[in-house]
Amino acid sequence: MIAMTQISDRALLERALIALEEALGRVDGSPDVRRPPPTAALQALTICLTAATALVDVSQTLLRSPHNDSPEALAVEWRALLRSVKAASRSAHQAALILSAERDLSAAQKGSVVLEAAKTAHQAAHQAAHQAARQPVH
Repeated sequence: MIAMTQISDRALLERALIALEEALGRVDGSPDVRRPPPTAALQALTICLTAATALVDVSQTLLRSPHNDSPEALAVEWRALLRSVKAASRSAHQAALILSAERDLSAAQKGSVVLEAAKTAHQAAHQAAHQAARQPVH
């Protein structure tokens, strides 16, 4: 059992999750707001915030006390946890691919050219993460 099961540790993770979701909401904007064309930096930021949110969820699960759970429920939860970690890892790699297509931070933020290869990598990683979420973990 992990020693960090105090309520304050879980509360800190909950605050982190709320902050990440708020930041993600600000980056995504509301549907009514006209957004500038996406830049590599904005795409990577969205992906990283989404991955971080998933990892905080995983962290909360790892701090949870499983005392009254059935073995079947624990197995299902564990497979879901592994899928979430794998998807977050793929997302981080996807963000790296998008950013590696740019020269530097300034170029990534300008968005004058979002390379087709980065778009393709983004789509492929998204599809792989979606497929992985539906497959059983071994």
